Amino acid sequence: MLLRIYNFLLNFVFFFLKGKLKKKYAKGFDERQGNFITSKISPLIGKCFWINAVSVGEAQAAISFIKAARNDGFSCPFLLSTTTETGRKMAFDLAGSENLFTHVYAVWDKKNFVTKALDMVKPIAYATVETEIWPNILIECKKRKIRTILINGRISDRTWQKISRPFVLHIAGRVFSLFDIITCRDETDKKRLTSLSVSPDKIFVTGDSKVDELLRRKEERQRSIDDIRRKLLSYFSPDTKRLIIAGSTHSPEEEIVFSVFARLKKLNNNVKFFSVPRHPERVNEVLEIAMQNELSAVRFSEIEKAKNTKTDYDIIVVDKIGVLFDFYGASDIAFVGGSFVDKGGQNILEPLVWGVPTCYGPHMEDFAEPASYFEKENISHRVFNADELYTKFVSLLKDDWKEQNLPRSDRYFAEHSGTSYKLAKIIKPILEV
Repeated sequence: MLLRIYNFLLNFVFFFLKGKLKKKYAKGFDERQGNFITSKISPLIGKCFWINAVSVGEAQAAISFIKAARNDGFSCPFLLSTTTETGRKMAFDLAGSENLFTHVYAVWDKKNFVTKALDMVKPIAYATVETEIWPNILIECKKRKIRTILINGRISDRTWQKISRPFVLHIAGRVFSLFDIITCRDETDKKRLTSLSVSPDKIFVTGDSKVDELLRRKEERQRSIDDIRRKLLSYFSPDTKRLIIAGSTHSPEEEIVFSVFARLKKLNNNVKFFSVPRHPERVNEVLEIAMQNELSAVRFSEIEKAKNTKTDYDIIVVDKIGVLFDFYGASDIAFVGGSFVDKGGQNILEPLVWGVPTCYGPHMEDFAEPASYFEKENISHRVFNADELYTKFVSLLKDDWKEQNLPRSDRYFAEHSGTSYKLAKIIKPILEV
């Protein structure tokens, strides 16, 4: 009955909103409906491992696993689907020149789209990353005896509060039970899954596979990070000494952060700022917010074109995908967005792997475990309003904390590495059946 209601609502949405969806998701619109190009998919039919990742964070986890799987002897081809263009770009950036996967856009969970895609691809297994859980594709995989896996499974505090009602718990339990294997980040996730009546035999605590990819990227960039910092400093006036970056911000977080930047500018004109909105299409809006706070701002693409030209701008607003990790490593202090708004927080591990002192708002439910660890170590800092953020920035600017933070930061990442290889060991046997 519930599935019928779900499918009725999906059919209703697609019937009345198809035009808007086509406009918003012009890239890959056919693929999102399960219409794959035959020549693209034919080498994969009947033998590929399909992994679905939503956006940037999930793509990082997926690529980390795919690399570990290849090193562990997986011979099957990988089909990687992403929902967003930024997720697609991140996946290809991380893969580099390696031919790791074939990419398609994620198929919407409308039943006829899903059945069309599965009947064409016939994957040997289907995995989805973190919270991208759709019932139709799981049910249709079950009908076709395609093994299903949840990678980096998690139920955040925020999600748990939403589903902690008897009827909703029952539905959630039925959906999670459709998976053959669930790998999750920590024991809290496992306890929550078992309380949903998911069989404990399906659940494996492996950690977060994004950690492995972050460590690999850090090692790759380590030698060039000082050059990157010098380059970023060169975009500003010669007296610029310190850089603060606000990464992955959502509306209206820039209004809060930029009000703090304006106060810091009056206190210390040697500090300059980078702003990296979560969605690059918001750049014009972010530039307008900077002007409202009496801060001069420019697009990063414009600065890049004007080679070797120092500016007196206060803020550079980044309109380029794939540079945030490097910019975090080159900065003195970071603010991570999705945290003043109820989004669960963006990935605080990206600045913290460099030892960068990191601030964020009250909402860090999706990274609750590392946030707790790094707050106790006084490396990350939770603030609740603009005044607290200003006070913390002023305090952090008094010293260079990165070198002091690194030993404790390195300890955390060493203890949490190797997840991708654990995943490969767990998943490999079901592909050999």
